[in-house]
Amino acid sequence: MSPGLALARVARRASWLVNATASTSASSARSFSSVGDRDAPPLAYELIEPPESTSPSEAASAPLAIVLHGLMGSGRNWRTFTRALSRRVADEGVPWRFALVDNLWHGRTFSDAALREKRHPVGPFQSAKRPDAPCAVDLAADAVAAVAEHIRAHTTGINARAVPPGFPPAAAVIGHSLGGKIALRALAKQKKAAAKEKAYDEKARASTNDVDRLSSNERPPPPHALCWTLDTVPAGVASASDPHGVRRVLDAVASLPREFASRDALRLALASSNEKKASFPRDLVDWLGTNLAPVDARLGASSPLRWVFDIQGVAALYDAYEREDEEALAACVDPPPSHETRVVRAARSERWDDGVVRALESASAAPGARVRFHVLRDAGHWLHVDNPDGLRALIAPELVRLGKELREYGES
Repeated sequence: MSPGLALARVARRASWLVNATASTSASSARSFSSVGDRDAPPLAYELIEPPESTSPSEAASAPLAIVLHGLMGSGRNWRTFTRALSRRVADEGVPWRFALVDNLWHGRTFSDAALREKRHPVGPFQSAKRPDAPCAVDLAADAVAAVAEHIRAHTTGINARAVPPGFPPAAAVIGHSLGGKIALRALAKQKKAAAKEKAYDEKARASTNDVDRLSSNERPPPPHALCWTLDTVPAGVASASDPHGVRRVLDAVASLPREFASRDALRLALASSNEKKASFPRDLVDWLGTNLAPVDARLGASSPLRWVFDIQGVAALYDAYEREDEEALAACVDPPPSHETRVVRAARSERWDDGVVRALESASAAPGARVRFHVLRDAGHWLHVDNPDGLRALIAPELVRLGKELREYGES
C-alpha cells in the first residue's frame, strides 16, 4: 500500500474516532483541565468513573487505569473504547476508574492558555545535534507520573485499601503508539529507581547482618501493576523513508500559520504548501481540522481557530519516539519488580522490526516471564477502531484479575 493510501486509511479511522460519541448512561465522566487554583492537574484529563449501577463500596475500591493517546491525538480519541471497557469489567464485578490523559503539547493540556506555560518545559530538546538536552518523551513520562499522583491525591470516595502502600498510583497504564512509548520510558525510570533502592537495601542488610526473608507476620508483596503498550515499537521506529508520511505531515503543519479563519482556510493552506508534491488525502486534512479549536469560544463560529497541539513539542516527541531506545525495550521485556508488561502488535501494522519481535516473543515464552506479547488480528495501527472487541478481550480479563488480586490483598 502506498504511503498516501495508508495515510488516508488511518485518517478515516482517526476522523471517525474523534467525532464518535457514546452514551453517558453507563458511566459518568468528569473533565479536569484548568480549575483555576493551585490544585490544577499537571496534565488535563477526563475521568471515567465506574458505571452508575456499581455499588458505592465497589466504586470506592475501584483501582485507576491511565490511558495515553498517540501523536497529534488526545484522550477523547479513546473515550468510546474505554467506556465500553469500563462497562465490561464492571459487569464482571471488578469496576475500574479510567483517566483519559492529554499528553504534553496535546489537547487541553496545551490549549488551556492559563496553564500552558506552567505545564510545558521549554526546549531545545534532545536530538542528534543535542544529545545532552532533555528528552521530550522522558519529560512526558514525568508528567504522566505526576498526574497519576495528582489523581490519587484529589479523587474523593476512594477506599484507602484500594491502593496498597507503596503500590503505583495507577494500577494500570494503557498507551497507544507514542503513548505506549511514554509509558515505557516511565517504566524504565522506575526500573532504575528500583535497582538503586535494592542496592541500598542490600547494603543496609549487610551492615546489620539482616536476613533477606519475610518474617512470619509480614504480608506478601502486593500484586504487579500492569503496563499495556498498543502497537508501540519499544526500541524505536525506523523512519528514514517516512513510510507512514508522519514526518511529511509534521513538516507541513510546521510551515503553516498557528491560526486560521476557518477549517476551509486550513485546507487551502495545506494545498498551497504542497503545490509541488502529492496532495494530502481529504480524510487526513479533515482529521487535522479536528485539532483546531476556537480562540475565543464566546465568538462562536466567527472566532478564529487555533491548533490544540504545539507543533514544536509534537515534533520533539516524534523525534524521541523514532530513536533507538534500549532502556525502553529492556523495561518492556524485564519490567521492574512492581510491574508486568503486555505488548500488543496490530497484525497489519507495518512498523515492527523483526529483531524486536523475536526479542519480545522469546521473553514472553520464558518461564516466569512478566511480559506477554500478543498479535491482534484484523487490525492496523488504529487497533482500537479496527478490532475494538478483540482488544477489549485481551485487556479486560487482565484488569479483572488484577482488580480481584488488589481487593484480596486489601482484605488480607
